[in-house]
Amino acid sequence: MGFALCFTSALEYWNVCAARRGQASASDKPFSVKTPSERMRDTEAFARHAANSPQKPTKEDTNRLLELLEKRPLHIMVGNPAERISRPEISCHVFAQPLPSASLAKIFPGAYACAPEFAFVQMGTKLPFIQLVKLGFEICGTYSETSRGIEKRPSLTTAEKLLETATSTSFPGCENAARAASYVLDGSASPRETQLAMLLSLPAKYGGYGLPRPLLNHRIALSRQSGVIGKHTLICDLFWPDANLAIEYDSDEFHTGALAISRDSQRRIALEVEGITCINIVNMRLKSFVAFDETALGIAKILGKRIRRDPHAFAKKNRELREAIGIATDAFEEDMYSM
Repeated sequence: MGFALCFTSALEYWNVCAARRGQASASDKPFSVKTPSERMRDTEAFARHAANSPQKPTKEDTNRLLELLEKRPLHIMVGNPAERISRPEISCHVFAQPLPSASLAKIFPGAYACAPEFAFVQMGTKLPFIQLVKLGFEICGTYSETSRGIEKRPSLTTAEKLLETATSTSFPGCENAARAASYVLDGSASPRETQLAMLLSLPAKYGGYGLPRPLLNHRIALSRQSGVIGKHTLICDLFWPDANLAIEYDSDEFHTGALAISRDSQRRIALEVEGITCINIVNMRLKSFVAFDETALGIAKILGKRIRRDPHAFAKKNRELREAIGIATDAFEEDMYSM
């Protein structure tokens, strides 16, 4: 008998794994990190179960996973149609073709989880392109969006591994996943950073500005002249090393008040001492098409990128992108898109 968490259930499982990494206890035993060689062995074991001894997943085993994970339905895959089960809280998928190498990890005997990269390929059959890119940023970033809000965790994988898996398999969703993975960047620390990076780096045909890809949450070594007491490095939200340009997103929550303003000012001065130009983008500017457009064109000029576009066509595509990634546009600017 063997079944595997797949689609969103697999990603939820790995989110919990990553969040509990380094905090494991006896009660956390199911949430273990697997090496590539272990995943390869687990994948081969799953295939043998499906080929030689197909059995339906037991209610006891599926209940264990229903208790571990919150989202419903629980998505599981089996390797043989004879193993399919029918329960209201479970969505059962049959994957009868050969699995990608090292694509599964054993949770407990008989139960597996699809690797994050393989789950991303599966989501290529479910999500629109922009949503798939956004999911890729989250998988390769250090946060997850849950029912409890935004939770911090180590990254699940890299954009390179997403692309490698998507291009080395013929599973449904692989083409969409490969196209989306080619636009994913590693290291995003929040949904807002993901939105900002997607707006700036996606091509104009998707509503972005098509700027060179930045490094996300890049660590800058500080010299003694920087004047930041007790700091040897600073982390920049978005950074273009060739242009020595940093972008900082200032949320309303963490960047208001005299102390926060003073701290942000000190950061900017320290970066300027290092020869780095720092541009701060506040939430109000990000939500404003007009204000953000001015900022993006300024960034393009610093990067030496000339932007050519049809203003009306771009405004329509940009609005679609903003809606897809969850950026609410100020009401008074709605007419800008319909002109």
